[in-house]
Amino acid sequence: MQITLKLPVTEAEIKEETTKLRNEIALRNSEIQLLRDAIQHYQKQCKHPGQKTGYNERDGSWANPCPVCGDSR
Repeated sequence: MQITLKLPVTEAEIKEETTKLRNEIALRNSEIQLLRDAIQHYQKQCKHPGQKTGYNERDGSWANPCPVCGDSR
């Protein structure tokens, strides 16, 4: 991504540019959520072979990242 910042700017330009940037952030946040949902789709199907899990009094239940899907729940 490349961003070109203007200088100097008027109040109207500040309002316009910040609105554009907020819209870009909202778009990317929705794309990020879609990607997270896609990862979870595959992680739910994974049997997590080779994942090390355990329990102790200090940490409670723990799990290392799965070597296949990366899930550590």
